This record gives sequence, C-alpha cells and structure tokens, in this order.
Amino acid sequence: MPASPADYLRTPVDTLRTGGFGTYHALDLARRKGAPVVVASTSEVYGDPQEHS
Repeated sequence: MPASPADYLRTPVDTLRTGGFGTYHALDLARRKGAPVVVASTSEVYGDPQEHS
C-alpha cells in the first residue's frame, strides 16, 4: 500500500485495517515471547517540515 496522505484518503478502511491488525499481531507476538514493544512514528505526524512555528 502506498504511503502518502492522498493514498490514505483514498483507502481509509484498508489503511486502518493494515495498521490495526499489524499492531495486534506484533503485540500478541511480543506478549507470547515476553518481549518489550517499542513504539515509533514518522515525523509526518508533526506536520509540514518546511513550516516552523
């Protein structure tokens, strides 16, 4: 699945399903193995990198 805001808007349910199920399976595996989980994010969540406040 492409990674861009326009593509997310075109397929919002698929985007949420992919992220949700991916997270579910990663957390389930970590729980079963007793492993820690590290959560990270792209810098895109902070907005336009060319715009500073």
